[in-house]
Amino acid sequence: MNDMIDQFEEQLGSYKKLKKCVERQQDFLMNLEDDKFQKEAYSMESLMNEIKSRERTIQKKLGENKADEKIKRLLNQVKLAAADIQKINESNGVLLKNRMDFIRFNINVATQATAGAAYQPNAEDTAGSTRKIKMFDQSI
Repeated sequence: MNDMIDQFEEQLGSYKKLKKCVERQQDFLMNLEDDKFQKEAYSMESLMNEIKSRERTIQKKLGENKADEKIKRLLNQVKLAAADIQKINESNGVLLKNRMDFIRFNINVATQATAGAAYQPNAEDTAGSTRKIKMFDQSI
């Protein structure tokens, strides 16, 4: 029984760490800090694997101990922490989508850019050339 309570307390601690990771990711998305966002994603992934593994262990042991009040309270706290994380993750999803749309827009603008056929320091085309070439091969 105490082992079960310890497992729930560890799980709750992991969820609190995960919530902090998700909040940091949100800050990195808003501040356009891609490298920090990616590092946080890696640490979040290992934390989520730890949570999944512990969840399997808890589910195996939970059977007859469900009626214990302390276990019920810890289970509710874990569920609340997971709900908080889900809310933050939903807003992060919107931020990430907006960021990707902005990147796609910039790439599309860049791929539509044209330049003269030859470079001249005084910005004149050679021999009256009006041929224009795209700066990039393809639009995304």
